[in-house]
Amino acid sequence: TKASILSAHDLGAWTRELGSLGCGTLARGLRSMSLDALAAAEKVASVAREHAVAVDREGAFPSAALEEARRCGLLGLLSSPAVGGAGASLADAAAVVERIARECGSTAMVLTMHYAG
Repeated sequence: TKASILSAHDLGAWTRELGSLGCGTLARGLRSMSLDALAAAEKVASVAREHAVAVDREGAFPSAALEEARRCGLLGLLSSPAVGGAGASLADAAAVVERIARECGSTAMVLTMHYAG
């Protein structure tokens, strides 16, 4: 499998901390999410953070972050594996959106609209 940003031990500690901070959806979603999906969410969040101020200031479409989401496979997160998607749950998608929203609301909104189809 691909190397992940967080070990399983780190993931457990992170979800407990998020739960204690009131980030319930994210903490619950991350318990079931694969480390690859979590790593992808972190990568997209990092790109979204880099561009968030410009996206908001210019009213621009968050192209860079969504391109990273595409590269990382997050655009197919809810799609069936039969069509090349990850077959993830709605809780997984909510956790991904919540993580990205902490960096860029615009990116999270577009990703949510994509998932809602």
